[in-house]
Amino acid sequence: MNYHQEQLEISIDENSTPIRLKWTGRNKACCGDTIFYTNQSAKFLIVLMLLFLEAILYQMIYMKIQYYELGLSLLSIYLLIATYCTDPGIMPKIFYKHEDDVEKLQIPQSTKKKETQHIIVRLETHTIRLKFCPTCKIYRPSRLSHCGFCNNCVLRFDHHCNWIGTCIGKRNVRSFYFFLLVLNTQLIFEIVKLSIQQSAICIYCIVLIVVLALVTVLTFALFCYHTFLICKNQTTNEHLKHTWTLDSGNPYYKGSLSKNIYNVLFSHIPNRLVYLNKRLFSQHTLKPKEDKEQQQVELTKVNSSTD
Repeated sequence: MNYHQEQLEISIDENSTPIRLKWTGRNKACCGDTIFYTNQSAKFLIVLMLLFLEAILYQMIYMKIQYYELGLSLLSIYLLIATYCTDPGIMPKIFYKHEDDVEKLQIPQSTKKKETQHIIVRLETHTIRLKFCPTCKIYRPSRLSHCGFCNNCVLRFDHHCNWIGTCIGKRNVRSFYFFLLVLNTQLIFEIVKLSIQQSAICIYCIVLIVVLALVTVLTFALFCYHTFLICKNQTTNEHLKHTWTLDSGNPYYKGSLSKNIYNVLFSHIPNRLVYLNKRLFSQHTLKPKEDKEQQQVELTKVNSSTD
C-alpha cells in the first residue's frame, strides 16, 4: 500500500513531465489550445479550397479586382475557419474538485451502465430528464447531446456538420450562421451581376452561373432552416427529435422573436470547459542513474513486503 502511494507522489519541478487529462474524444488542439480541429479536417480543407477557387475565378473573369466581392469572399472564409477551429462547447468527461487529486486519473472511461439512467429535474414549468452518458460518464444537462462522430458531449448541440467536419454547438453556432448569411449574400450578388453582364464578358460566365445557382439553392435552404430554428430558439437536434411536444412547449422560448435572436446570436459566449493540452499535474523525471537507484529501492520494498 505504501509502495502504491509513493508511486502517486507529485513534485512540481521545471524539468518534470506533464500528466495530461485522459481524453477519449476525437478532437485535437494546437497553438496552446487556441485552435481546435477534428479527424474530418479533409472536408474542411476541401470546402476552404473551393471558396478560394471560386473567389479567384470570379476575379479572373472581370480581369480586375472586384473589391465588394473580394471582401465578402474573405469574410466568408474567415467565418468558416472560425466555425471549424472553435471549441463548439465540449463538456469534460471527468470533473475535478482538486488539481492534485491524482487518483481520479485512474478512473477508467468505460461504457459501464448505471442503474439510474436519468434524473428528473424541473425547469420553470417543465419537467426534463437528464440522461446519463455512458461514454462521457456524466449526466447530460439539458440541450447537451453526445456526438458520435467526435465522441464528445457538446453544449447546446445543434448538429454535426458533415460538410465542414465539426460539431455546431453553443460556442460556434453564431459564426456558423453568419457564415451561411455572408456566403448566400456573396453567391446571390455574384449570380445577379454575372447574369446582367454575361453577354459582354464571356461564355464561361454561363457555366459559373449554373454552378453557383446549384450551390446557392442548397446553402440558402440551409440558411432559411437555421433562421427558422433561431426564431424559435430551437436546435436541429431538438427539432428533428421533437424534443418539445405541443403540451409542454419549448422552455427556452424567450417570448418574442427579438429575444430569441438575441439569445442565440448576440448573448455571451461561455468560456471553454476543456483544454486538451493543459498541464494539470507534473511528475518528477528521474535521470538514468537516479532511475536505476530508484528501481533497486522499489525492488527491495516489494521483496520486503512479500516476505
